[in-house]
Amino acid sequence: MISAASLVNVVTDDVYDAWITLAHSPAGLTPVPAAAAEGTSLDAKSFQNLGYTAEWFVFAGFVVFMWFRLVRREAEASRDAALGL
Repeated sequence: MISAASLVNVVTDDVYDAWITLAHSPAGLTPVPAAAAEGTSLDAKSFQNLGYTAEWFVFAGFVVFMWFRLVRREAEASRDAALGL
């Protein structure tokens, strides 16, 4: 096992929580095959997160819609003011 504190001094790039795996190990070490963690497959919770992501696109679309609507409203008001209405 390697201490995270000693790795921080060696690695100069950004350091994240992660596993380091080797396909072939030097003498004295037993390789452990890398495997995906449980609960990382596509399930109902994944669709909930996708729905939340889609919700932000709906919010962005609403902002664009309201911006165009307000611009059009201002243009109509300035046209009416120019006509003396």
